[in-house]
Amino acid sequence: MKRVLLITSSNDQYHAALEKAGYVVIPVRVGKEYDVAVSALPPPNGVDYCIVELPAVPAEAESLMDSLVVRGRVIALAREFSSGVKSFLLRAGVADLLYGDRVRYCAAYLRA
Repeated sequence: MKRVLLITSSNDQYHAALEKAGYVVIPVRVGKEYDVAVSALPPPNGVDYCIVELPAVPAEAESLMDSLVVRGRVIALAREFSSGVKSFLLRAGVADLLYGDRVRYCAAYLRA
């Protein structure tokens, strides 16, 4: 079974959809300051996918993104696609972005 590290503000919605599709989900909550302790993350190679919701200011997730790219394929979630989001993802080395309300499409995207 594929393991998914899930870092969003609405983990419950994504968790249910991903589990239903057969993925093992490891949820990590994000705080208002987008503070996710890197020590709370699984070790590198402990997951197949990292799904992370970007904050309104993507640069706030820079250190988190640096620690995720060594753990598995990163899929970013954003409310909108902007030049700021695009440049942030390019600098971070992340090619996958789902934007808007993509809860129901997330599992299908991982299978593709």
